[in-house]
Formats: sequence, C-alpha cells, structure tokens
Amino acid sequence: MRPLAVPRSLVVLAVILLGGALSSRPASAQETPRHGGELVFVVPGEPPSYDAHRENTLQCHRIIPHSRKVRGWTITPSHFLNNQLDTVWLAE
Repeated sequence: MRPLAVPRSLVVLAVILLGGALSSRPASAQETPRHGGELVFVVPGEPPSYDAHRENTLQCHRIIPHSRKVRGWTITPSHFLNNQLDTVWLAE
C-alpha cells in the first residue's frame, strides 16, 4: 500500500502555525475593568443629515434615536421584535 502523499505547502503551513502557537505567550493581566463610563465611538466628520432612514453611513447610526438614555418611557427588546414602539409611544 502506498503512503499518503501530503503536499509540501500544507506541511510548511502546519509547521508555521504550530511554531506560532508554541511561541506565543498568554496575555499579561491588565487593569480591572471599571463599571460605568461612556463608550467613545470616533467617527470623523458630520453626517450629511440626521435622517436615520435615509443615511446608511456610520456617521448617523440607526440606534442613536433609540438610546437607553431616553427618559419618560422604556424601550425593551420586545418592542423591536414586535414593532410595537408606536403603540408604546402613543399610549404615554
């Protein structure tokens, strides 16, 4: 029975991956995460308009109008799935 022929490029790739995995060290511990704060999302420039339905750039993110910082009524994930946001808005 003939031995299975393995392509040379596959052997080289396996050696490179194994060498990289063995030479890497675990990440050192960093400072512990703090609760709270704010997420800074840098987007250069201003959006062409603030219409979330028209703009598809990252300069006007579509979740901004539904921020958790909106006061007066709450938006739960079920409102997004059931499309009941308009009834919640009008009920208040």
